[in-house]
Amino acid sequence: MHRKDIRIADTKIVQIDDHLHVSAGEEQLDCSNLLVIPALADCHVHSPDTILKGLFNGIDMTDWCDESPLGRLQTSLFDYLDGCVHTPEFRIMVLHAYIQYLHHGVGFIVETGQADDSHRILQSCAEDIGLKAAIDWYDEVPSTPPSCQRLTTTLHLSEEEDLTPESLRDTVSLREANPEKLLMTHCLENTWRLEEVKRKFGISTIRLMHDHHILDERSVLFHCIQVSDEDIELLAQQKANVVCCPVSSIRIGEGIMPVGKMLARNVKVTLGTDFLDHDMWDCMRFLYSQLSSSEELVTNPAAAVFDMASKNAMQIAQQVGYSGVIAEGAAADLCFLQHDHRFDPLVEQPFHSNALHNILTTGHVSLVQHVMIDGLFVLKDGLCTTVDEGTILSQYEHLLARRFGNLTR
Repeated sequence: MHRKDIRIADTKIVQIDDHLHVSAGEEQLDCSNLLVIPALADCHVHSPDTILKGLFNGIDMTDWCDESPLGRLQTSLFDYLDGCVHTPEFRIMVLHAYIQYLHHGVGFIVETGQADDSHRILQSCAEDIGLKAAIDWYDEVPSTPPSCQRLTTTLHLSEEEDLTPESLRDTVSLREANPEKLLMTHCLENTWRLEEVKRKFGISTIRLMHDHHILDERSVLFHCIQVSDEDIELLAQQKANVVCCPVSSIRIGEGIMPVGKMLARNVKVTLGTDFLDHDMWDCMRFLYSQLSSSEELVTNPAAAVFDMASKNAMQIAQQVGYSGVIAEGAAADLCFLQHDHRFDPLVEQPFHSNALHNILTTGHVSLVQHVMIDGLFVLKDGLCTTVDEGTILSQYEHLLARRFGNLTR
């Protein structure tokens, strides 16, 4: 922890020192009652998903959208999302979801979408809200790059149940033509997906990607739960990015990525909320507790988890300028937390610091006061500054009432 002054010019942190004098024309923000941390990175989200929360917990993925009453409700909601992509309702749901990320202190997201053909809307909403984002365009490459430097587009490798030799060849060709783009996929998320890829190709997804030269530092693999030691070694050798989604995975009974083993091999691990919940603090808290009791010894698990939610995303987010650190020359992507008795006592001594422990175990959406992205406040005093949050919330509530009014009793 440091007690410092930070000077920001345009989009960058230009100076950090013990005492900086305010120059003419500069705006000053008193942070004496705040804790300033990097804006967080949520490296796996599916938006808009808030209308689906609570309808999948404890249900195996193979049983989603079955012929049970709940399964039919799930199907109808997915169909609704696909059918309303190009309507104002869809935009309301996306904007509502993106505002929630800001309230949790998130400044960068990796967006894989929820509905078919929604990437343009997702990209437009991220730009309007002010988020930095990598938007998955799946097997499509936009004819022009995003006009906003806070956004980038990505490619996608089909999930194991949909992957075929033909689609694999298409992805390899697309990646060869666009080597600078991220390539993302849900990877070895559960046993049936592992069985599917082995049935069709005889090897794991990670080995398959490696053998086809599409496993590298521009690869982003979500979940990686059913991985072998050989898979982990390949991830380490190729400097690939993996995203752990601990809360989401546990809630639907999939287990959890072997993060301790990944860290021991210096695999670049990041954190994501995934599906139905946007609470990065819950993810950090859960994983911190899990690593603290892990069989694989993790040195300083609090620092490891905080890095996963911030600077470990730098490799993924380099095209949008997110670095997840507070340093001179870094983008001014900051999260300001209310500092009160809930965080205290904060002890910072050569022999021990409890700061990250207290931040991870106490941090909560209610403590996020401001969020700054590229030097501009996108959340100030708990309210989104880029869109009319009150109007969007009202529109979202009316949307829920129309959609679920006959089921909420």
